[in-house]
Formats: sequence, C-alpha cells, structure tokens
Amino acid sequence: MTSFVLQLGERLHAHCSRAESRLLLVAPFIKADALERVLAGVRPTVQLQVVTRWAVEEIAAGVSDLRVLDIVLDCGGKLFLCPQLHAKYYRADRLVLVGSANITARALGWSPSPNVELLTEIDWDAPLVEFECRLADASIEASSSLRDALEAAVGELPRQQLSDEAQQGWLPGLRFPSDLLLAYEGKWEKLGVSVRAAAVEDLAVLSIPAGLSRNAARVAVGMALLRQPIIAAVDRFLASPRRFGEVAELLANSSARPRSEADYLWQTLMRWLKYFLPWRYQFCQPVFSEIVARKD
Repeated sequence: MTSFVLQLGERLHAHCSRAESRLLLVAPFIKADALERVLAGVRPTVQLQVVTRWAVEEIAAGVSDLRVLDIVLDCGGKLFLCPQLHAKYYRADRLVLVGSANITARALGWSPSPNVELLTEIDWDAPLVEFECRLADASIEASSSLRDALEAAVGELPRQQLSDEAQQGWLPGLRFPSDLLLAYEGKWEKLGVSVRAAAVEDLAVLSIPAGLSRNAARVAVGMALLRQPIIAAVDRFLASPRRFGEVAELLANSSARPRSEADYLWQTLMRWLKYFLPWRYQFCQPVFSEIVARKD
C-alpha cells in the first residue's frame, strides 16, 4: 500500500507532462510546493487552468496556499476559485485522472507520513464535459486584489478555525447586512431589540472568527455566504441574467418556504450580495424588474 501511495505524485507529474495543448487541474486544496513539482516539465505552450477553493479558514490552517496564484500566472495560466469545490480532477488534453488526492505533499506521497489516496484514469466523455461546464459556471477568476484581501483576513484570524457546518435551509435573517458587522463588533447598543436575535443566528451560522477588521470581516462573510447551500444554488442560477421573480421562485422552491415570503427573502439576500460580494454580481433595473447576474 505504501509504495502505491508514493507513486501518486510522480504519476500526476507524468500525466501533466504529457499535455500538449491544455491542462486543467482541479482540487480544493493546493499547496505551492506540490504544485510547482507537479508542473515541472509542462510545456510552456500548454494552456493551463487551475481551479481551487480558497476558504479563509483553510488557508489559515495551512491546507491551501495563496502563492498558488503567482505560480499559475508565471506559467501563463489562469486560476479560478469555486467555493463549493470538492472534486479532484486532472485533465491533460483528453486524458483524465480523478480520485481523492489534492495537490499537497501528503496527498501525493511526497511526505514522510503520506495519506492513503487514489487517482485513476477515466475517459473524457460527455458527462465530464458537462462537469467542466458546471465548474466554469460556479467559478470566478482569482485576482491579485482578491488574494490580498484574503491574505489580510487570514492574517487577522485567531488560532481557532471556523466551523464548516451550516444549516441547510439558512438564509439571512437580518434585513440590513451592515447590522451583521455591528453585531460582530459587539456594538449591540446600536441594534434594536427586535434584530438582535436574528444577528445572533446569522453570526452562529456563518461562524466568522473574532478579531477581524471590518474590511476583512466583509471578505470572510462573502466567502462564507457562497458556501451556504441555498445561496450556492442562487449563485449557480445567476450565471445567466435573472429577473426578480425568477430568483424569488427559486428561493421558494429551494427553501421550502411559501411563495408569499420569497419576495422578502430575495430582497434581503440581494442586499447581502450587494454588500458582501460587490465584486461578484451586477444589478440593473431597465424597466420595472431588477435584473441580477454574476459578473464575468
């Protein structure tokens, strides 16, 4: 078993080196040193795309590296972020490896105490093309400014990690998202009695670590929102421009709440998306109904 595990890194490296036109690497956790080793020997003419997750608490825990962006850019490639990512998927042209291994030293057998992982070759067929399309719809391109904001948030994290658990049916309870930051900062005297319970619940679900600056907290809340199941469904739906009523109907169906409440839910969620994720969505109101879509 040990010899099999220790072969995974070299197998992935050889797999990537065979790429002639396109290389797509998809993994929630990517460490810089392991990525450099995997990419060593890849032809400079190969079109490189890397997709990872970059959750604040995971970066702080050391399972992912922000330096991955520089490595990908230095190779002439593009880095994308998918907050809901769990797949480990590596395609070199039409050759695909899938399995359990992230791009880390422990997962690939380049560590004194490696994980027990699996990578197996499968055919690149129609379902995998569909998977790549869904992945592209759910991802955004990483930028230096977003990386810097995440780095600032990570730098202010306390030692405890965030919980990754969320209530499946949760949607924001606070009508005004700025109230969440007042509650986060402990400024309860500035909140009405009627909104304090909603603030407590929203903070409990999002599990934002204590001690962040206001800007860093906004970044952390935005990334946490995208990991909530119903909001992730809305995010996928907004890959195409949608009118107010379309999203309200989706929320009614996804949350199993009456359609009569859906307009209010969507109005509230829109405020949160505008406030915590302004870089991800665009809003316009050409006639009567507001139209929302993800930015390119």
